[in-house]
Amino acid sequence: MKIRAISILLLAFLNLSHSLLSEEEVTLTIKVDAGKIECLFLPVRKPSYRTIELNYIVAKGGQTDIDLNLKKPNGQFIVDDKRSRTSSHRLDITPEELGDYILCMDNSFSLVSAKTIAISFYLLDGSGNYISDLEKINSNPAMEVLIATQVFETTTTQIKLNLNRIENELNQIRSITYKDRSRVEDTFESINFWGIINTIYILLICVVQVTLVRSLLTDNSSVGKLLRKGFKSD
Repeated sequence: MKIRAISILLLAFLNLSHSLLSEEEVTLTIKVDAGKIECLFLPVRKPSYRTIELNYIVAKGGQTDIDLNLKKPNGQFIVDDKRSRTSSHRLDITPEELGDYILCMDNSFSLVSAKTIAISFYLLDGSGNYISDLEKINSNPAMEVLIATQVFETTTTQIKLNLNRIENELNQIRSITYKDRSRVEDTFESINFWGIINTIYILLICVVQVTLVRSLLTDNSSVGKLLRKGFKSD
């Protein structure tokens, strides 16, 4: 059993899947081969982080199930799903729990099928907001000159947060769509395969039947003689 620990930035750089180069917003699709475990380091650095939101769905492979767990920097499990197909977790954290969280996807129970998992990972503050969005608005000096009222700042912030939530929902919908499309493609391939096998089997039976009938009707056929001899003995 081989465990590969890969950082989030390295995963994005190698283009193993589509991912966002942001500590607090990570979406990616990763393939876990049969009998293997894949682990990711998820950095949680800012003390203002209060919530971890984790969503995943097994999009393709076998029975579309996976063992998935998430560990704190101290090694404590906070998520430990067994043979799960899809799940969502919203977890509270404290400033004392900052560090590298380890997300592992265990496909060691599968002997043949690789699994494709779509994952979304978000870091939020205590109010459920994205920290970087608020910091960008508050740290922009030009905005202090241009914005006349606090209402505009609040409105633009809320719009950005709503767009982030919409993006989260779209990522989940895209994962479900990918899973459904994979099932349709697998079913189509299975139907074609067994259809060809059945066609070949029927053609072989037809050839055998025609050969036997011709043998019975041909006097000089050795097969026909054996068959007629068998009928007479009965």
